[in-house]
Amino acid sequence: MAKDYLKALRLRGVICRVVDEAMASFDAVVAPSRRSPASPIDQEFRRTVPGTARDTMGAVGNGAGLPSISVPNGFTPGGLPTGIQFMGRPYEENVIIAVAREYQSKSDWHLRHPKQLIPRE
Repeated sequence: MAKDYLKALRLRGVICRVVDEAMASFDAVVAPSRRSPASPIDQEFRRTVPGTARDTMGAVGNGAGLPSISVPNGFTPGGLPTGIQFMGRPYEENVIIAVAREYQSKSDWHLRHPKQLIPRE
């Protein structure tokens, strides 16, 4: 077990270096928050997309220690919310927060709610 853990740490180091090099010329990388929209409220939450092992778009970023932020960016034709994710370089959370803030200043998706979830007054 300990040797597997040490091997994983070494591999993570390699991944971090490769990702750091790839991110060197970018302030942020943009990706969907998930490969699929949210599950309908009356269905079980799907952790994966059928036919895939994972649904998270940020797995590499998470493993490499990249900061990320996800904000709303619309709805599917069926009314389910979708999100957009901004990932930045290590220790540059301020950059991705600024990018997300700028995105939200140009859109109003963060103010909208799915029709079936509009709060009652």
